[in-house]
Amino acid sequence: MTDAVTAGGRPAPRVRLGETTSAFLDLARGLAASLVVLAHTRLVFDLPWPIQELGGYCVVVFFLLSGMLIFTSLLNHLRSGEERFADFLADRIARIFTPLVPVLVLAVLANFFLIDGRWGQRGVNEGVAAFFGNLFLLNDYPLFQAASKFVNVWPYYVRSYNAAEPLWTVAIEFWIYVVAGLFAFLVVARQRVNWLTAAIAAGLALPVFVWNLFAGGGSGLSLTWMIGAAFGALWAAMAGREYSRRFFASLLVVGALGVAGKMLDKSNLAYSTQTATFMAMMLFGFAFSVDIKGVSLFVLKKVAHFFSSYSYSLYLVHNIVLVVVFESKIATLVPSYVLAIIAAHLVASVIYFLFERHHKKVSKAIRPALQYLLQRPARKFAETAPGAIGAMEALDENRNTALAGADPGGDDALGAARRPGERLEAGI
Repeated sequence: MTDAVTAGGRPAPRVRLGETTSAFLDLARGLAASLVVLAHTRLVFDLPWPIQELGGYCVVVFFLLSGMLIFTSLLNHLRSGEERFADFLADRIARIFTPLVPVLVLAVLANFFLIDGRWGQRGVNEGVAAFFGNLFLLNDYPLFQAASKFVNVWPYYVRSYNAAEPLWTVAIEFWIYVVAGLFAFLVVARQRVNWLTAAIAAGLALPVFVWNLFAGGGSGLSLTWMIGAAFGALWAAMAGREYSRRFFASLLVVGALGVAGKMLDKSNLAYSTQTATFMAMMLFGFAFSVDIKGVSLFVLKKVAHFFSSYSYSLYLVHNIVLVVVFESKIATLVPSYVLAIIAAHLVASVIYFLFERHHKKVSKAIRPALQYLLQRPARKFAETAPGAIGAMEALDENRNTALAGADPGGDDALGAARRPGERLEAGI
């Protein structure tokens, strides 16, 4: 293991995104969510719009963005040497579940009072099993996907809750987060955690990650996420170099040519790895090569913030709203699908205001519980035994003294605070 410092003993620099890059990526996420609404409007209302693959392209954008952003976030956590797996996991759980839980409750209520038809794929998508399966993000679980090819598991195979079809991608993304966190903090940084809790997390997450490398609803969304992570690593390696913008501008050109070529031969399948790679070249090539300032940047940031702020809530809830409006047969002066689109954005804005925007408070609230579950049993005993605490403090003091004499660029160079008996083993 290497410490989170450079060869000269200085703390490794954080990976930062410029204002233009951050604003553009926010805008991409917000627009992708709005385009998913259009794609599902076409399906729900059976409209003759030529956008059959649009929803798939948008899902690819979400996973590319997630891979890049989570990779750079993990890299910064490791370089700081201060974050722990429990802290990372608390942030991810809060980000995913803060709006997901109320949307899932809304889906149940909508199905009970407003929705009569069956929406979604074959399997269990209503009732208690479907609710808890979706609540714990075990819907479309790989073991059932694989088993369904050989035996009849449909009476037990939990799918996304009725009319909340987009939840299948949320489950994949969350378990990818868990795998990424386990790898970064336990494998790379060698942080010590409760092995039983970590084993349970890995046992649930790894099947999802592995299966979605080559199969699943998106035909390899784990691999798509890793492509995004690779571009995050590329940015971390090249940021600040004088030729970096020219390099990423070149990737933009190659990606645009690749996508155009696949469109010409009509083989541009949204979920193919080749298409995802070309899209990543376009997306990140543009984001990392363009730099605007002044009024243009101000306007871009405002527009990007507006579209991205409630984009996750919009992605979660829009299909429920579309189905409710479709089945209600409301007579209006405008086409019902227009009303449905407007209603989806309004409901999503309310969910964002009431729930999603508070995810950082939720993360702070659940951190102690996660830290307790993930801390090693020996440390739990130490925290309740003053004599053991004193002994471990003495051992830690001896260790720090030895490190200070042997490695001037080691843990103490980070200036990170330690708790009694806690080794700081983070950083690359």
